[in-house]
Amino acid sequence: GLQLFDVRFGGERVAYELSVQEAIAFYGGHSPAAMQTKYMDAGWAMGASSYELARGVDCPETATFLDAHHLLDADGPVLFRHALCVFELPTGVPLRRHFDNDFQGGFHFYAGLEGRALVLRTTSTVYNYDYIWDFLLYPNGVLEAKVHATGYIHATFYTPEGRRYGSRVHSHLLGNIHTHLVHYKVDLDVAGSGNSFETMDIRFENISNPWSAGARVVQPGGSGAGVGQGHPAPGLTPPLACPRYHLAVTRRHENEPSSSSIYTQNDPWDPPVTFESFIRDDESIEDQDLVAWVTVGFLHVPHAEDIPNTATPGNAVGFFLRPFNFFNEDPSVAGPAPLIVRPLDPPACSRLEIRHWAPPGPACAPPEPFTYNGTY
Repeated sequence: GLQLFDVRFGGERVAYELSVQEAIAFYGGHSPAAMQTKYMDAGWAMGASSYELARGVDCPETATFLDAHHLLDADGPVLFRHALCVFELPTGVPLRRHFDNDFQGGFHFYAGLEGRALVLRTTSTVYNYDYIWDFLLYPNGVLEAKVHATGYIHATFYTPEGRRYGSRVHSHLLGNIHTHLVHYKVDLDVAGSGNSFETMDIRFENISNPWSAGARVVQPGGSGAGVGQGHPAPGLTPPLACPRYHLAVTRRHENEPSSSSIYTQNDPWDPPVTFESFIRDDESIEDQDLVAWVTVGFLHVPHAEDIPNTATPGNAVGFFLRPFNFFNEDPSVAGPAPLIVRPLDPPACSRLEIRHWAPPGPACAPPEPFTYNGTY
């Protein structure tokens, strides 16, 4: 799937690799064809099924398109035109904002920053299903990985008994219930390759309030805790091990580049890559070059509105990588886009100082002149 290497913020590397490893769909049903269907899409050329994107639909009109080359079932590289796109996405919600009230019918200042993200997008059309893969980069150092599912549902012949395992979507057609699971590799290099991993366990602590006689308060307290290596999973078939864990952290090894294989679908009982072996070697993950393996997913109960295609709203999952005490402050304050409005004649607020750190960029339609009042 889509892979990013050497991801940097402000010139400093924060990730060596972020990549899609596998997409799996488990189906349920009353018939043998339905209940035994388990798609492991790496084996169905998921990575090489990235076809041309349509401007204005798959990507905005203003996007920049990139070609892809794949070497699969061919004597040489095959060109896929416009298989990726890069664009700036207005999120429609401020990245941050504050209205500083003077509590006298006016304000001291208003400050805000428009929410935008740089998006890298591609798709995989794995027979009936289409996956839309996004990596979003935000100006405050946050990175989001996201996938939308669309395309055709996998359906079987309708029988009354099948209603327990899906929905009747047409006269003789049953949309079968299924679970989507997507596995990512996250090789972070935060301030170097020697990293450690811990979780923060927040719990409530019942203590006495020294400033209020006879009163007690409950306040949260935190503690750091190491991460175990997971618990054995009796009866777990080897290829299905990777989605069993929401998060697994391992030492990075050159001989463990991927959690799955294009051949897993062909022989799931003896796969060439067994993810369980990555986490059962009981290696130390303190001050080491670490890889996080992240699994996200959702349950899809098909319904009549999935015809003709599954819609993307409500059928998307992902995760965020957020800096935590990595910067001294929000790095977006150094960007060119913040807006600050101050009244020059409080409390009337009829004259304003409006400060844009950068002039507005080009737009398809001239923007309306900026106005602000702030009084109430």
